[in-house]
Amino acid sequence: MQSLAVVASISHTMNASGTVAGWLSVVVTTVGLTSLISQATVMTDMMDPFHDTRSMLYLGVWFQRQPQFPFYKIVKPPPLGPVLTAHHERGFCGLKTVYLSRVPQGQAGLAGWAVLLSVVHQEAIGTSRFSSAGSELEKGTVEPEEGMELKNLGSGDWGNLKTTPLIRRGTSACVTLNRATLMTMLALTNARPVYHHSDAAGHRVAYSCYSGQWRIDWPLGGPAIIHFGAHDSHSAGTDVYPPSFERRVAPCMELMAGIVSSESNPTFKIAFSGRKRPGRYILKFASKGFPGAHSGRHLYNMLGGRVYEVDWLRADLLQAHDPDPENALKLILDSTETDKKVEMFVGKEEQKVLAQAMDCFPWSSLSYSIHRGLRDILVAFSKSRMNRHRAELANILHSAVKQHTTELEAKGWESKFVSDYMADMAAAAVSADKGDSGDSVRVVTDIAMCIAQTSDAKKLDVTEFWTSERENLGTMDVVALVKCFILEWSTDFDYQMYHDLPLTMEFA
Repeated sequence: MQSLAVVASISHTMNASGTVAGWLSVVVTTVGLTSLISQATVMTDMMDPFHDTRSMLYLGVWFQRQPQFPFYKIVKPPPLGPVLTAHHERGFCGLKTVYLSRVPQGQAGLAGWAVLLSVVHQEAIGTSRFSSAGSELEKGTVEPEEGMELKNLGSGDWGNLKTTPLIRRGTSACVTLNRATLMTMLALTNARPVYHHSDAAGHRVAYSCYSGQWRIDWPLGGPAIIHFGAHDSHSAGTDVYPPSFERRVAPCMELMAGIVSSESNPTFKIAFSGRKRPGRYILKFASKGFPGAHSGRHLYNMLGGRVYEVDWLRADLLQAHDPDPENALKLILDSTETDKKVEMFVGKEEQKVLAQAMDCFPWSSLSYSIHRGLRDILVAFSKSRMNRHRAELANILHSAVKQHTTELEAKGWESKFVSDYMADMAAAAVSADKGDSGDSVRVVTDIAMCIAQTSDAKKLDVTEFWTSERENLGTMDVVALVKCFILEWSTDFDYQMYHDLPLTMEFA
């Protein structure tokens, strides 16, 4: 019996030792595998050229749209970004109407293309202001919790866009763009040139716009890189304006190319000549003559427009011995040389075309980046009549603010701004006859939409003021004059800037 007990004890000891050894083996194996996986992860991260551009800080909301990466793969695929496109008929990324905000909404990220998609939206941003900012508004120190509560009701997140692998350039992860898409984005954001430099080292340009700052760098021998950054001077907490407004893509494209058209009258599409060298010219109407123009024809083709549908106002040079045309309106325009002017003579028939172009000028809540030849001619043509009504228009807008206070606040305007500042700001802007403040244009146009009792921009596209001779202003005549104001405050844009850029670029 004693020997059996000894044997049992030895057997129990051996089983316990085997169990311990087994568990130790499992633990050692687990630790080893964990160490190997950890080392493999570190090595994978070290080998990943996109390591510092995969974070939520860089990609913003696009961080959540990246596919899961299996741990057993050594090489990570590039992260994904959006495919950005623009076309005259299909719009921007398939939308004919987008909504623009001055400051980024949601998780914007650091990538320029991600920031852009946080200021250009698929849907309007709904906002509810629950209380006035009070006297803090004047100081510009309002925080959302101190004076207003902004309720975001959705603005679309571009989650339906096709994706493409990003391209690594320096410290940036880029998407590829063509020139048409770049030009469209510049037009949508109301870009204006602020810097231009070209030399043997390369090409660099910068554009300020309503929602931020554009920069394009094209070093010699390298790719052209596009950068976009949001404003650092505004925030949603201190903004007294509605958070977004409508922006129609086709009018932005057409006016950049020098074309005014009418959706209600498809046969009316008129293109304008570009800014001319100093001299005397006569404006001539050429039916379907745009295919022979040097003006914005190439750009319109690039954007997907059909140039053969467009009439043309051609500027013919008058020789020194040619007399001034009889019964013609003489317009004094800017020339391509800073200190010299152009004399442009406009016959009776061409004056009718210009009047119709003014009545068909598309409505917008923001000024346009516009073909400078078109702007020169239409501003000069409308100036005398606009000046006769300028003071009256300023008074109408000033008075309308008090009458439509509730409607303006419902649109998202801050109540103290409406009651104390909006009327004077609108009157001052109209009286100034030109400027480059997108905020002032938003103020004036929203008041005018309240007067017209519509939020549908298409209903304001066509008026009959300029083609008539009436002087008593009705509602749609006020709309016509406000459209002239939009024209006056639009920004000259050199539509031929695409000649300075390659066919494809990279948006960092």
